[in-house]
Amino acid sequence: MPHTKTISYAAHHSGLSRFMLTSRVLKLGVLSGVLFLGACSKKDAETVVSNRPEKSAPEVANGLQDISKKVQNKDYDAAVGSLVMIQGMPMSQKDYDEYNREMRKTMDELSKRAGQGDQKARESYQMLGRMVQGR
Repeated sequence: MPHTKTISYAAHHSGLSRFMLTSRVLKLGVLSGVLFLGACSKKDAETVVSNRPEKSAPEVANGLQDISKKVQNKDYDAAVGSLVMIQGMPMSQKDYDEYNREMRKTMDELSKRAGQGDQKARESYQMLGRMVQGR
């Protein structure tokens, strides 16, 4: 096992423990993977942006406005349902950005309320999380 001896030798003479050396190698590998995936997803995002219509379906704007009200009124299932419905509609880039902001805002609010013991908010948060992950 000359490779192991080389790492041990390098770690011993550089003042690094074997764990620290392995940890640095793993961090470098993870960072490389993240950068690679980031470059791929940027290309995919540019493709999606170019395929967006100039105008959204009329229901999109109305639906986006109603989501915050539904969350405030503790009608969490309806808020999640609206997000699901809107997700499948054609959206302009502006409305798509607004949809993403509303999605994050809704998830944050549901998470906060779930943390305060609201069981219905927790269930809706989990359902929305599954939707976002595509499960």
